[in-house]
Amino acid sequence: MAGLELFFFYFLGAASCLSLAAINAGQGGLTLFFLWRLVRGRWRPTTPEWLLIAYLAANVLSALFSPLRHDALVGVLNHWSWSALFVGASLPWTVRKHYRRYLTFLAAGALLTVPMAAAEFFLGTDFHHELLYQRVPLGWVNAYAYFSTHLTYAGVITVCLCLFGAMALYGDGEGRRKAGGKEAEAAAGEAEGAAASERPKGSSMAGSVLSSIRTSWFWWLAAGASAAGLFFSLARTYYVAALPALAVLFWKKGKRAVLAVVAAVLLAGVVVLLTGPPGVRERLADAWNLRNPSVAERIYLWISGLQMWRDRPLLGWGPGIYAKTAGPYKAPYARFIHYPTHIGFQTVSHAHNIYLMVAIQSGLLGLVLFLAFVVAAFKRISAQPNPGLKYGAMAALTAILVGGFFEFNVGDAEVATLIFFVVGLAVNREGERDGLPGSSG
Repeated sequence: MAGLELFFFYFLGAASCLSLAAINAGQGGLTLFFLWRLVRGRWRPTTPEWLLIAYLAANVLSALFSPLRHDALVGVLNHWSWSALFVGASLPWTVRKHYRRYLTFLAAGALLTVPMAAAEFFLGTDFHHELLYQRVPLGWVNAYAYFSTHLTYAGVITVCLCLFGAMALYGDGEGRRKAGGKEAEAAAGEAEGAAASERPKGSSMAGSVLSSIRTSWFWWLAAGASAAGLFFSLARTYYVAALPALAVLFWKKGKRAVLAVVAAVLLAGVVVLLTGPPGVRERLADAWNLRNPSVAERIYLWISGLQMWRDRPLLGWGPGIYAKTAGPYKAPYARFIHYPTHIGFQTVSHAHNIYLMVAIQSGLLGLVLFLAFVVAAFKRISAQPNPGLKYGAMAALTAILVGGFFEFNVGDAEVATLIFFVVGLAVNREGERDGLPGSSG
């Protein structure tokens, strides 16, 4: 059974950049193991997990008092991808100790997206809707890779950038763990050696390939490729979110390193703004242009969303019914949004803001619980002994939360599954739930 759970662990990593159906399959397999531990009383939630449970309960309460009760109760299921936090946090040490290999599979998936994203960017073609060789000027097509929107791809690849960057900078502390726990692992090492001698040569070779990826060059390559994918997406939200995420990522290196990295990224942005392709330059320059329809739409979504929250401040409207209830609030502002092909709102299902959507759906109660969960998660992650996981998870969560001021990215199943799963891994400290030597109790 442990081998099967490990398979789904790796499978989820490989699928996270490629396919929502595969992501759901991987999460579904791991969820079955989580439910088995829950039934057997082997799941002891941490503070962030309890707060997320409380937040989900607040959504159920909001749904019960919603003007569209049935639809809102169904909408609670939209948080399925958030349950990845419980799945990641409940994994036993026998699985979690293979985080490096999980990340290797994630990197393989991320690397596969970059040629697709580059083709979309440089060939000026959207493989989802247009002819393969339809020519659009360079820099006018947002790279989607294998997802349905460029924002989904940008969110996933930004999380990958943070995780790979942290591994390149800090590793996973494996050497220190081995030094501190040689006696505890001696028996396990002997057993592993005996088992290895009995394995087929092909299986042993595959394992050695994965284990050999220990030098930082691979992670720098994966991080660089992820950065390229982010650039090809032309997702301005994540360009902005990447700056504080990089600051968190390099924080341990000192203030000079943080300032140097942020300055380098800003300088690169200025160079692109001055010398890049016309499409890229215009997109960057329009990021703060209130006449840009994408910017204007967000502003009026926020204004109308605040009005919705004002009318149901405590418990909100209920999850999953924004599209059916926001119309009257958005209608007065539609005439101010001018897209090339139409006048009015383009976004139907959300308000392009995590915090506002949480407030609209579950009211002040849900917003307070969500923010408490975020604070508790950061506090818990800060004590994670694996430095690569610690700084990677903190940087990735920072990117998602900053990006959340402009996007409802945790409503995107692909993005939400990846970030909540990684945060779940990070809030569970090494050996703490397994009674291993060196556990923190």
